[in-house]
Amino acid sequence: MSNNSPTSTPVDMTAEFFHVCEGVYRSGDRKPAGTYGALVQGAPADEVAADELGEHLRERIRAEHYPDKPRRLASTFVWETLEDAVWFRDQFRQKSAVYKVRFLDSTVQAHKVCHTAFRMSASRMDPPAEFMAHEFWARPPVYASLSEVFAESGIEILALCVSAPP
Repeated sequence: MSNNSPTSTPVDMTAEFFHVCEGVYRSGDRKPAGTYGALVQGAPADEVAADELGEHLRERIRAEHYPDKPRRLASTFVWETLEDAVWFRDQFRQKSAVYKVRFLDSTVQAHKVCHTAFRMSASRMDPPAEFMAHEFWARPPVYASLSEVFAESGIEILALCVSAPP
């Protein structure tokens, strides 16, 4: 598959974003990149082999065809709006809080995708997973909302926006 098409949407790495996580942080705390990747890579062997979220497939496609893109398993994930971060938290991370953050390294490249545009399912109605993995890296976001941004940079916690539920 050719990677000659536009493969990135500009991201202002000095902007403030929103991060969803279970940890308890204070303003000024720093969180290193790659904590999600450590969880994925540390999963039981049967979960890694099943790769239900497509993380290992996407990483293989990135390494082979889009090596200039940030490695998801070494990245930090953020949302551009509080509303999108709260939506993600409510759908997938119900025990988490939402923080306002900024990337520690504004010089690294980020990748921006529409979270809901790239389902990596095995349904016969969906496009093949390998095709979807290429699209994930090769195409800018399809929708204006629910844009997930990730980069190989830690983050600084600026403020707690939404507390984790009790």
